[in-house]
Amino acid sequence: MPFRIRNFWSKFLSCCVLFALFATFLLKFGIDTKQVREFELSEAKIVYSINKSYLDINKILDDKINDLDEIKLSQLKINEQIETNTFSVYKEVYSLERNLKKSNEKYMILEYTNVFFAPKFCSKSSEEIFNSQIEKCEFNNCEYTCDKLKFLSSADALIFHQRDVEAEFELKYNNFDEWFHRTLQIPFKTPEEKLKNNPEQIWILWNDEATKINSAFNSISKLFNWTLSFKTDAEIFEGSYGFFLPNKHISESDLIRYKEEIHENFVKRENAILWFVSNCKSKLRSRVALEISQYYPLHIYGKCDLSKDFTESEIKAKYPYLKVFSNEKCSRDSECELEKFQSYKYYLAFENTNCTDYVTEKIWKSLNKHMIPIALQPNRQSYQSFSIPSKSFIHLEDYDFNVRQLTNHLNSINQDFSLYYKYLKWTYVYLKTHNDGKETEPHRMCQLCKKLNTFKKRISYKRIADFFNDRCLS
Repeated sequence: MPFRIRNFWSKFLSCCVLFALFATFLLKFGIDTKQVREFELSEAKIVYSINKSYLDINKILDDKINDLDEIKLSQLKINEQIETNTFSVYKEVYSLERNLKKSNEKYMILEYTNVFFAPKFCSKSSEEIFNSQIEKCEFNNCEYTCDKLKFLSSADALIFHQRDVEAEFELKYNNFDEWFHRTLQIPFKTPEEKLKNNPEQIWILWNDEATKINSAFNSISKLFNWTLSFKTDAEIFEGSYGFFLPNKHISESDLIRYKEEIHENFVKRENAILWFVSNCKSKLRSRVALEISQYYPLHIYGKCDLSKDFTESEIKAKYPYLKVFSNEKCSRDSECELEKFQSYKYYLAFENTNCTDYVTEKIWKSLNKHMIPIALQPNRQSYQSFSIPSKSFIHLEDYDFNVRQLTNHLNSINQDFSLYYKYLKWTYVYLKTHNDGKETEPHRMCQLCKKLNTFKKRISYKRIADFFNDRCLS
């Protein structure tokens, strides 16, 4: 009997040892084995090998530190730009500095003209104008008004919108001098009259368009002290079409989650370029877009149908990767548009005008949706002047404007997560991009308030039309 018991326990222990060895084998060769998943994408069937090795937290932390270093350097350059903006051939700096107010004293800003033919902020409170749900202005001593009768003399700053001022001249007058002396949009006609009214008053010309300004406006330049514009040598330029806010509080688990989301987008998003476009007037960007579609999938939504001048057989022969969805209703800021932005890896962020610093919502919107934007004009430096990370977008300039080299690179990205990841890892630094007017407008008005509180130099413009038209090729 004792022998049988010993024999039983011996067999039982042997089974346990065998089970332990089998479990060890599974752990070693089962879990570490790469799981292969096949995803049938619309353009090609690509097999991705998925494992969790890309979630190395030490590597992720190193990436974040490197990105932060680039952002800090970029911000320093912006601060240097702001400091040197007064040193321009288009501006005159006076020896007498501005008399800044005490922190408990208010600055009043008067909206003197309409903005695109309607009052801009007249119905809003100062709290709404200078602050948003995502950002509180560091200065709280600025107020805003549209009451010209009451505040023309006492206001600290007057805002004039260039398009509204110029439109009146173009529509009603043939002679600039006649318009200038008759118009009510410019309250004082000489610098002397303006100084007599209020020697500390700042006149600001607001212009966010890249169209040429009539050179006749050079003759009234001295009336204007500052500009509000997309141009980085304007006194207020940050946030013209978008801006970033840093991700101040981020944990290791957040970093891992972000990278998992990037990997999920790499697997699921379509290997094609999305383009929402309604304006076909820019021949350069249309030509380059068509050339891209010779080698790589380009899907177009909007009123600009690049296929309309070709027969179906010509499209297949010349531009085999072009698809135009002009009949599909996908309006701006619609659920349809959002769905498209979240379905593609790339976005064609081609500006219709080649003006230095003219970087509009096209790139900001695609960055916001974690796409890789592809830029044509202006140059790469214009984008980086707004602290857009150098590795967050692709510029044709990177390939000497060789479209075939660009599309070869896109194909490489599609096959290699590490390449794709390099363009998206900036999301560790930034919470998100902001390109909605409810966010950009308070951001800009806060910059104006900050300028009134801190900027001591007293300046005026010498050739304000030339300033806006400078480095604008079309």
